Amino acid sequence: MASLAPTPKMQFFKDNGHPLVGAKLYTYYAGSTTPLTTWTDSTATTANTNPVISDARGEASVWLSTSYAYKFVLKDSSGAAIWTQDNIRNILVAAGGTEAAFNAAEAATVAASHAADAAAYLDTYIDEVILNVTFPLDLGLVGDPVIYSTFDLGTI
Repeated sequence: MASLAPTPKMQFFKDNGHPLVGAKLYTYYAGSTTPLTTWTDSTATTANTNPVISDARGEASVWLSTSYAYKFVLKDSSGAAIWTQDNIRNILVAAGGTEAAFNAAEAATVAASHAADAAAYLDTYIDEVILNVTFPLDLGLVGDPVIYSTFDLGTI
């Protein structure tokens, strides 16, 4: 089983497409202005500064807690607000808060996809193979179709 890779680093851009160098990403508990910690990597042992400052490429490593939803406020290097986005959730939070819940949700999605593929195949098989056989001519029988409309396939 595979899953979509997370974005390894967040990257911010100016309106002209250039990197937003020195951008300030403030992170809060969702729906509030209470600061909420983000992390420099997946181990969650080293906290980012708050705000997180983007580098010369407009990038920053921002790892989220699996326990909370966030509000992000992005400002440029001079402090002018660019955007605010509320209720940002780590994928594990969205799936129920644990890796096991995420894996179960992903497995259910894959199973549903395979079930849909199987159903589509069956529909195609029924439409193309079973329903499109025109008895009796497709079986090589000749003559009046009415005569052969009730024949025993076991005798052919």
